[in-house]
Amino acid sequence: MDRRALLSGGVALGAGGLVAGCGGAEEPDVTNTNPDQVSGKVVHWTYPMGETQQDAWWKPLVTEFTAKYPKVEVQVVQQPWTGREQALTTAVAGKSAPDVVYFNPDFVPRFVEEDLLFVLDEALGEDRSDYVDAAVGAFTYQEKLYGLPLLMTIANPAYNVKLLQQLGLEQPPVSWDEIRDVARQCVAENLTFANYQASDGSLNLTFYPFLWQAGGQVLSDDLTKAAFQEEPGVKALQLLRELADLKAFNNAGLTQAVGKFEQTPFARGTELMSIALDAPVPEAIMPAGSVAGSPPFKDQQQVTFGSVGGLSIFKTTESPEAAVAWAKFVTEKATMEKFLKAAGFLPPRNSLKDMWAGNEFQAFKMQFVDQVNVGVLHPKAREVIDTVRPHIQGCLLGKTEPEAALTAAAAEVDGLLSR
Repeated sequence: MDRRALLSGGVALGAGGLVAGCGGAEEPDVTNTNPDQVSGKVVHWTYPMGETQQDAWWKPLVTEFTAKYPKVEVQVVQQPWTGREQALTTAVAGKSAPDVVYFNPDFVPRFVEEDLLFVLDEALGEDRSDYVDAAVGAFTYQEKLYGLPLLMTIANPAYNVKLLQQLGLEQPPVSWDEIRDVARQCVAENLTFANYQASDGSLNLTFYPFLWQAGGQVLSDDLTKAAFQEEPGVKALQLLRELADLKAFNNAGLTQAVGKFEQTPFARGTELMSIALDAPVPEAIMPAGSVAGSPPFKDQQQVTFGSVGGLSIFKTTESPEAAVAWAKFVTEKATMEKFLKAAGFLPPRNSLKDMWAGNEFQAFKMQFVDQVNVGVLHPKAREVIDTVRPHIQGCLLGKTEPEAALTAAAAEVDGLLSR
């Protein structure tokens, strides 16, 4: 699968609404686990993730589940990542939506606003205390839970081990002052510090983490106005502008799409860091041991972007209790561990925190699961990103100053949110 696509998030559904709201749909009894009372057919849409993209991987799980729930039929359907949003929109509008669907948090607000998802607070039951707070929070919208967490990802920085040694450094930079100092060293050695993907991509992987590190937030607490233009946001953009003026960023990333990883300065060994990189990707191209994970950057806070994947249930299902039973089965500890081992992701359960103890890269990431921010949970989150991105790009290219760029972007976002 495309891990960067999964990490970056963003969903663009039709603005005119999907279907008439399903308000009034009876909430399933999420506590009913009696096999004699739970029946029906469950269609589960999932997406290619490691070994789990093979239908054969799911068959033993379905067999195990139906042995306990003989009156339930389960069909796991592999869907492509490409065209994911449109396929869901079409399925819902055509009244052929799945019963259970793999979601990332940014999908939730739009479907909740259409009254299409069941509330699942009670489904976690006593298990809630076993989940990482960030994982539960990721699927909580308007104080209600709309998904059972299944996996986590963390987009922490990474660095080129050889270049770090070449610069005479024992550790990669973490604080913003360290970033400034190391960036100057890189430029002096004819290296770039990092790539900032300004022309496309998600702000979840670029500007937002620096905003959060400065103590800022994207939108106001009530999600009605922009907040990124306030002092923390200006401070964050000033740092990025300093690095751009220093020529510490890969200039191509400021003006054009990055392209394939193997074509980047990081892959060619002339760039010290990646702001957010999944190390198994470069190590498929670069020599083993060339890349190592780095802690999230830190200013007022140490935080980075990450995503949570989970299972949500459409109100259009004809077998709600069966759908809940299957979703709970897939996300229970034993099944979850099997899935994560096969798919290669981090656990949202505290009781599984040591499952990657033998994997240096994954074990490193596990240190930071409590420092994950999944981004803006708002029906127009994608539009906000698309609105703000060109203003930040213009600033980094020297066309506008940080405060002016963010003020202009905020005015546009306020207009967007008011519509």
